[in-house]
Amino acid sequence: MGVPSIDTSVWEVRPTNGTDTNGGGFDSSSAGTDYSQQNAKNTVGNNISTTDLVTTTTGSFTATSATAAFTTAITGNYIYLTGGTGGTVTTGWYKATYVSATQVNLDRSPGAVATVVTMNIGGAIKTIGQLITNMGNSNGSGGAQAWIKAEATITTTSQFNFQNFTNNTATKISGYTTTRGDNGLVTIQATASMSGSAVIQIEYHGTMQNILVDCNSQTTTSGFLIGTGGFSNRLINCQSKNGTWNNGYAFAPNGASATLINCIGSNFSAATGGVFRSLGGNSLYVDCVAYGGSTPGWNLTAGSVNILVGCIAANNSGASSDGFFCNSQQTIFLNCIAYTNGRDGFRIQESSNTIQCMQNCITYGNTGFGVNQTAGTARAETAFCAFGSNTAGARSTALAGVNDVSLTADPFVNGASNNFALNSTAGGGAACRAAAFPGVLGAGGTGYLDIGALQHQDTPSTTTIVALRNQYVTIQE
Repeated sequence: MGVPSIDTSVWEVRPTNGTDTNGGGFDSSSAGTDYSQQNAKNTVGNNISTTDLVTTTTGSFTATSATAAFTTAITGNYIYLTGGTGGTVTTGWYKATYVSATQVNLDRSPGAVATVVTMNIGGAIKTIGQLITNMGNSNGSGGAQAWIKAEATITTTSQFNFQNFTNNTATKISGYTTTRGDNGLVTIQATASMSGSAVIQIEYHGTMQNILVDCNSQTTTSGFLIGTGGFSNRLINCQSKNGTWNNGYAFAPNGASATLINCIGSNFSAATGGVFRSLGGNSLYVDCVAYGGSTPGWNLTAGSVNILVGCIAANNSGASSDGFFCNSQQTIFLNCIAYTNGRDGFRIQESSNTIQCMQNCITYGNTGFGVNQTAGTARAETAFCAFGSNTAGARSTALAGVNDVSLTADPFVNGASNNFALNSTAGGGAACRAAAFPGVLGAGGTGYLDIGALQHQDTPSTTTIVALRNQYVTIQE
């Protein structure tokens, strides 16, 4: 697959205030000023948008304007060119480099020698469709980074496909609310005419961050489709909800791998599939949550290897809604929680001679078993796990660990409302505190993990000092 190339172009999308003929982008490695982080194109002062540009197609691909008043700040900005007389330029975005107050160099040929060319400098673009075009075209921006400002819900009648970029490019799409990096979510919502696809497809070493997909209960509409071509992808702080078909997050085969960090899936009612579904390849899930639907939280199948750390499947009410359904080559569960799901907390159905490992996990209040090995020759083993109030029993076939904990009370502050912090109830949360593996490391120090996804916070001790005139008082804690 090779090493992903690094492209330093950054694009800005503002769905309310942007315009798809604005400059829209900037090369973050340049020394210029980023004019894309504003609503409108420049119209006054220096580096202004004009209609008097003159282009050439030889040498350094120069563009000249008597009125633009270029400064060094223009360097690195993408400028939008269109029109012309005596020839028509190739409409599109060109990266500019300062030459003089009347001239810039372009990163490629504009296609024609022309006068009276329209040039727009600065301002964000408006639509994700235009973003995909800009990031995937041949102007050097394939694999770039993009920011989408959460000005309004973005509705769509068709899939946003971030798949068709050049192989081995590292594409990153990030939402934000007010300031880049604030982790605010941008909402993308399916509309009535959309069906038969995921709202977002991402490929080729892509990262998607701070994006909420609302399937809006549309027929045959799912959330994210990731990695159809065998490349690695990441989703960070994303959400997917209100689906009635297939999955919130689906990971395709062909050797694709995916990493999900702090992602949430909720209110999915598909008859098959799962909120998180691995169809092949290898996946890592960290601090992800599936809740409130009638489908399995996780459906891990098709020979994949999966590692889940701090993940939660809760309050999924369907008759076959396991918290975690596992029919993959090998799966490791660390500090995960299965809570009041409609069937088993963890359901193991792997026929190969592998070990499905559960460590520091809690399975509580599920309608079926806490851990149910239903078929196959795989060994489902638990270690330092906590079991309680599973209707069918703690385990079926699965091997019990000598350090497992039997709970006599609900261990969570309010699991019905998805608050899985440990309470201090005896036989409940108190039994899970400081009871996880390893406790003491072979090297590096001594620590005491809790069983479960969240670690409890101790109340700091306080010391009260009372001063009495002409007396010495010693108070010991």
